[in-house]
Amino acid sequence: MDPVFESGAPIGLRFSHVVSDSCIAGLGVRDGDLLFSLNDEPISSLSDYVRFLDALGGILPFSMRVRSEGGEVRELRAKGCGLAPTGNRP
Repeated sequence: MDPVFESGAPIGLRFSHVVSDSCIAGLGVRDGDLLFSLNDEPISSLSDYVRFLDALGGILPFSMRVRSEGGEVRELRAKGCGLAPTGNRP
């Protein structure tokens, strides 16, 4: 994922190299999609990216909004992917 800026301000994170059989692809994310909202909160910093990773690693439902390179906005809803959490958990 790469940060994306408009007029010098961060507006989200761009997905690149989405593996076709990965959890992220299973959620509906495609190469080039811009993640700009997680649970109705804007994505604009590294700490927001960490929140995204925690959502993927958790078991609670979450939603994210992505915008394709063509401008299509999609809301994707999921439970976590079961990835390794970023925080310390037993």
